[in-house]
Amino acid sequence: ESIKNILVAHQFVTANGKSPERSESENSSLGTLDNIDASVFDTRNVTDMSNMFYDCSSLPVYNNIRYAGTEETGLYCAVEAVDKTLDTYELKEDTKWIGSYCFDDCSNLTGMTLPESLIFIGYSAFDYYSDNFPVVDNIRYVGSETNNIWCALQVTDDTLESYTLREGTRFMIETFDYCDNMTHLELPEGLLSMTDYSVYDCDSLTSITLPDSLLSITENCIENNDALLEINCGSGLKVIGYSGIYYNENLQTINFNDGLKVIGYEGCYENYSLSDIVIPDSVSYLGDQAFYEAMYNNVSCRGNLTIGNGVTYIPYGCFEYCEYMQNCNMGTNVRAIEESAFYDCYELKDCQFPSLLSYIGEDAFNDCILTAITIPATVSYIGKYAFEDCIVESKNFINQSSLDETENDYWGAFVYDYITEDGLYILNNNVISVLDTTRETYTIP
Repeated sequence: ESIKNILVAHQFVTANGKSPERSESENSSLGTLDNIDASVFDTRNVTDMSNMFYDCSSLPVYNNIRYAGTEETGLYCAVEAVDKTLDTYELKEDTKWIGSYCFDDCSNLTGMTLPESLIFIGYSAFDYYSDNFPVVDNIRYVGSETNNIWCALQVTDDTLESYTLREGTRFMIETFDYCDNMTHLELPEGLLSMTDYSVYDCDSLTSITLPDSLLSITENCIENNDALLEINCGSGLKVIGYSGIYYNENLQTINFNDGLKVIGYEGCYENYSLSDIVIPDSVSYLGDQAFYEAMYNNVSCRGNLTIGNGVTYIPYGCFEYCEYMQNCNMGTNVRAIEESAFYDCYELKDCQFPSLLSYIGEDAFNDCILTAITIPATVSYIGKYAFEDCIVESKNFINQSSLDETENDYWGAFVYDYITEDGLYILNNNVISVLDTTRETYTIP
């Protein structure tokens, strides 16, 4: 408790263990972590609190606002407005977070003073279409002149080529949505969080530079900007949360900052044209499918992946379908490579495994073209089909582990086949059948 901690959660935070309701199409992606009790947040310095609170009716109320947090820690998250008919609300002075949907249904709300302690506002926390909020230079805001701290909501005119955020803007929620003519966006220093389609479908915007003050981007924050080529992260960015940089089809470069800690679930998902990816040593957490379908568009995306030394675990599908990845320089501290982590990276030729690696999951490198594989002595498990269709000659496969490839430890892990020019069908370096029976001689590889 004497040090600062970051806890990132995506789906549900509940009270007293009550499980959340789910629609028929909603699946559990985090196992037992889908039901997180609000008490675990008491000692955390959280920078991403998206879509988390459900049925917290037992939480205490202060000035018509329900809070998660305790007096002992002095850390509070505003969860929901109790009386939704008011035109303003008074937040506790030490409120650090405003949760998703907190004031979304407060149709009479005209503004409130956002406290100095606030570092994050969740998606749909306010009704960004409301005409009750003041407009400055074609942008709606919620906040107060009392301390000049503002959250930028949606623009009122989406046809302009440029916009200027007012002084004191610290938060953005769905601000630049369908601003097709916007060619330049200058984000001010002092900005702390961006969420919920902050820069969405702005088809003329080619680059974004995030300010050094920014702590987090999350919830489809930068999405579907067809002309976007480059994103430069500011020095203070800590968290790229759920779908923070999502489906920017022509995005070629994300310059991550030293100091970045988290690239979360689908954090950089379906940015097809990314080429070289360098994950700095400061990153300690990668989420499932964080870079799904990067290096995907065409041969111009061919590039290399560098994973920093802070990463110890490469999760499910993290680099799945990065089809034009050539090489992977894996950090020295990686201990586990999960299921489908590099599935169908079919131009991946070289990946050197670190000496601390102990686990390689099912389908981890299925349908890659690794030309050499050295299994470190520390590896204690390899899942089935982990190296299926990797064209590795026997002389280039080195097993330093104690696993026996003839036993169940290796069941189906190494299945690779091809057809020679002579028409021989080769499976796991064995001639299985002769497909061309017209030849007089054959060359066995």
